[in-house]
Amino acid sequence: MTADNTAPTDKVEIEQARVWVEEEYVGFSPSTSSVKPVHIANGLYRTVLEARANTSALNRAVLASTTKGVVPKGHSLDDVYGSLEQQDRIDDDVSKDDLMKLRKMLYLMLNADHAIYEGGMESYSAGYAGFVSNDRIGQDGGEFVALWLGRYAPELHELVKSDLASPYDIISIVTAPLMDDGMSVYHPPLDEDRLACFRQPNPVIAQRFADLAAAATTLYQHISQQENKLLRLRQAVLFACFLLTRHLAWLEHYYLPDIPPAIFLLDFSSRSDSAIARASQLAYNRVCQSICRFYTWAFDDYLARGWHGGIALAAELATTEPSYKGKTSTEARQYWRLAAAEGGSNPYAQAIYDILAMEAQSNPINYLRQLGIRSGLMLPAGNRQPIKRFAVRQDMLEMLVRGAVAPGKSVTMDELLELFWQRYGIIIGGRSEDEARLLEANIYQADTQELQQNAQNFAMRLQDLNFAQLLADGVLEVRVGGNDAAGD
Repeated sequence: MTADNTAPTDKVEIEQARVWVEEEYVGFSPSTSSVKPVHIANGLYRTVLEARANTSALNRAVLASTTKGVVPKGHSLDDVYGSLEQQDRIDDDVSKDDLMKLRKMLYLMLNADHAIYEGGMESYSAGYAGFVSNDRIGQDGGEFVALWLGRYAPELHELVKSDLASPYDIISIVTAPLMDDGMSVYHPPLDEDRLACFRQPNPVIAQRFADLAAAATTLYQHISQQENKLLRLRQAVLFACFLLTRHLAWLEHYYLPDIPPAIFLLDFSSRSDSAIARASQLAYNRVCQSICRFYTWAFDDYLARGWHGGIALAAELATTEPSYKGKTSTEARQYWRLAAAEGGSNPYAQAIYDILAMEAQSNPINYLRQLGIRSGLMLPAGNRQPIKRFAVRQDMLEMLVRGAVAPGKSVTMDELLELFWQRYGIIIGGRSEDEARLLEANIYQADTQELQQNAQNFAMRLQDLNFAQLLADGVLEVRVGGNDAAGD
């Protein structure tokens, strides 16, 4: 360790380390807590289309004022009405009052996810190419999924693409006069050839991706039979959100295959303080710990291979100091000094992660939490309880079941539970192997009886969705598609 009066000879730029790890191993940047499913959708759509629309006119028409009541330049009713008149996009018998009512209605529909702002920050709650914007918030997650679908689930990829090309839904038809014509070419910045899980997947990654691909293919078989394209796109986006959360949760398992995958224990109990709820909270906590360990491992690899061409020796690191976006805080120096006192390179990797968590506006844990809440995979929704549990909303549950059971096929409850484990890494309970996997992961709050009750509660949810029926011999049959009333 250098003395306090010895000036560091170089700096380790924390933000540069984060970017290196995400480009090398992750595939997107989980560095915002503002991510919403609509952001994932927009990134997915523009990468599938390899194009984006010019949405400036649409933004002016839909966004009448900011959340603070300020009318942005060019967004006034007179400006929008005059522009439509000049372009011959509005009939003479449509008054300004009529246009004002239309703008209010469109704002409620297209901003259902509260993601429309001025200045290019806009992701629309819609499903047509004309709404696909150049938004920058949380988009690269959807871009990663689009590339993943292109490689592993091409049928679902093409379905999304064809649905986006069709303007025949009520929202697109009503909004058509407000859209600019033409599209611009768009290519995502992700270098697929550099990303390790695409470039040279190990057997574990290959198998896990194949399991998810099977779910994507089965989901495609279901939603391709639906008539409503907006419902089809909604299910595809939910799959994208789940894929991203599981990808983050399993990064350590992907690159360190000897480490078992983190478990998603779904809570179907009716109480937030039940044994199942507490066990699910611990499963969530285990996921967060796994993400932290992965980033520490990846930052260690950065120091060994990425920083200065891979010449980061402990002695050299001791003469550096950390820098976040060109600045070094007192707290960051303290983390670095503690790492130097420990010796070796890995303590510096841990210090990089700790400094990033302290200095950055968000981190991968916050990203996982917010996307999980907003996509319907986690509860509770509020910020007062940072430790979440895996408890699914109805539309997320429908997507998961449709990704597990092929249309018209019947499976038993045990078979469905095994499909959930194989394809998603999800445990619900009711089988001895489920309890064994939880105990192996040191998740022990729920005993055999409570896990069985959780499985029974799950079965009741499936029956409520018309996905299951109890046969005369007492066997629960799960059947999705064909005669189910849930919407296939």
